[in-house]
Amino acid sequence: MPLPPKRHVPSTQSDFVNGLIHMVSAFAARQRLALGQVAVETRFYSTSPFLLAQAMGPIVRNHWCIENSLHWIMDMIFRDHECRVRIDHAPANFTPVEHMALNLIRRAPGKDWVRLRRTLAAWDDDFLAGIVAR
Repeated sequence: MPLPPKRHVPSTQSDFVNGLIHMVSAFAARQRLALGQVAVETRFYSTSPFLLAQAMGPIVRNHWCIENSLHWIMDMIFRDHECRVRIDHAPANFTPVEHMALNLIRRAPGKDWVRLRRTLAAWDDDFLAGIVAR
């Protein structure tokens, strides 16, 4: 099943909310090859400056780039959603430590997967020391 024709995504609406915020709607089409399905959905974003659709497109795509490159890794590699740190300020204090660990692991030499480097750092004290000292 082919993807629907490409629209100029997103379209900016000129309505103001409280005189400061613009609403932007973006149409996203996703094709699941294994199932032969095409899912089309509309996502809404709020933005302060008034921007045309041509300017908002890269901003929306950049948002999903961050989502895919950071949050997905945190969920899959560090099992972020399964973390039981939930009392008081612990989540706010623990998140930067996780991000620092991810940055250190990404800087490690070699072309191994992030998951493999994380496991290696947990098992091998010399590898861990090399990552931290780098």
